[in-house]
Amino acid sequence: MSQLQISLLGSIELYLDDKRITRLTSKKAQALLAYLAAESGQSHWRGSLAGLLWPEQPEELARQSLRQALLQVRRVLPAGSLDATQETGEFIPQPGFQLDVVTFTEHIIASRQHSHASLEKCQSCFVRLQEAATYYRGDFLAGFFLQDCERFEEWARFKREWLRREMLQTLYQLSALHEGRAEYNEAYACAWRQIEMDSLREEAHQQLMRVLALSGRRSEALAQYEICRTLMAEELDFCRQRKRRPYLNRSAPATLIRGLRGRSQR
Repeated sequence: MSQLQISLLGSIELYLDDKRITRLTSKKAQALLAYLAAESGQSHWRGSLAGLLWPEQPEELARQSLRQALLQVRRVLPAGSLDATQETGEFIPQPGFQLDVVTFTEHIIASRQHSHASLEKCQSCFVRLQEAATYYRGDFLAGFFLQDCERFEEWARFKREWLRREMLQTLYQLSALHEGRAEYNEAYACAWRQIEMDSLREEAHQQLMRVLALSGRRSEALAQYEICRTLMAEELDFCRQRKRRPYLNRSAPATLIRGLRGRSQR
């Protein structure tokens, strides 16, 4: 039986038996497949799908566009993967099917639900979190945008923000776990990846400074503190100008920095 893989973390990619599928060129058809796959396990009314992706069209014309998109999607999927009736459409995962969003979240959930004494001492959960991180190639539907589809974009934005938070937390945990094992290069990489995703993530800056200090790179830790302080000051100034609440907790790691400065002056 053919094995289908769909990747939605990062750009949309489809593989059938390890061969990439490039025939699905319509953006609306791609969006339809992404939505049905990410929301599998439930039937979707055709009227709802048509309104999701063709909101500017009259209902009958939107339904016709949906029929054409469903045909395009069906042509690239293994038999039985798409159940489309006159009223509903549903993605049916076949044996061997893999969706990176599902695999990513399953590893994280398994780690949270595992009855270990502590995460720091659980090798199996450490491996689960590492596996989860490998599936996150980028943000959900990165670079994919449908200008005329507000409901679809709202759905995608919600998914994107949720998965992004999950990834940031996973990286934070991995950095802490690597640090506890004195694996400072790996801890640094996980902290830095958080900063690449969110330059204002204070806890990631703190992890990075601590790892640099622990690995003997104190001058780099102090330099990172200055970078962090500058970023936070800019964010505070930006929010004051626009009368917004700043996205930070202002808990700069002063104790760590005082200790570093004291050592560097000896």
